[in-house]
Amino acid sequence: MGFCLFFMTAAGCGRAIKFRAAVSGERDAAGLSGPPRGLPMFSGDTGAAIGWPDLMEAAQWAEVIIIGEEHDDAVGHMVELAIVEDVLDRWLGAALSLEMFERDEQELVDDYLAGRICAAGLVQSTDSARWGGKDKWMEWYQPMLDAARVRAVSVVAANAPGKYTSLARKEGFKALLRLKRSERKLFAFPLPIDQDD
Repeated sequence: MGFCLFFMTAAGCGRAIKFRAAVSGERDAAGLSGPPRGLPMFSGDTGAAIGWPDLMEAAQWAEVIIIGEEHDDAVGHMVELAIVEDVLDRWLGAALSLEMFERDEQELVDDYLAGRICAAGLVQSTDSARWGGKDKWMEWYQPMLDAARVRAVSVVAANAPGKYTSLARKEGFKALLRLKRSERKLFAFPLPIDQDD
């Protein structure tokens, strides 16, 4: 499986419609090829075959679209980019949120979107080259960022900074409560406080 989509609706309070594409290992076994918008897909809820128009129809009423991927799957990345491009083209006010950037890197992302730094500078400053395997950032993730940039769309650096996730892993979630207020803004609350505390 190269990607999985979850469409979250406000009315459903977390109700998710799941779609999956037959790519990656399944792609090789079935001999599938072609442009990403033409790959076979199916509903993760019912197993029914769907097409790209079905996917975009589901996207039009969703408030949040979550795309899960195999980080080293080239076909999954092509489908992911096609979804991002089509959603950003169709719905004004859409934004892109990327786990590849940490919350404390938002200013760097904004600088890139505004043309104040180049792609190579962003990658170096955020250590993004490690995503997807050696030398894959520019091929797989940069195109999504560029799709947002040319459309003047906001990009949210979504991940908690590694130094805080490391602190929580080593010392427990309560260690995060000791941080300064400005630092606590960089990760979500409420925290899943350790059960043995």
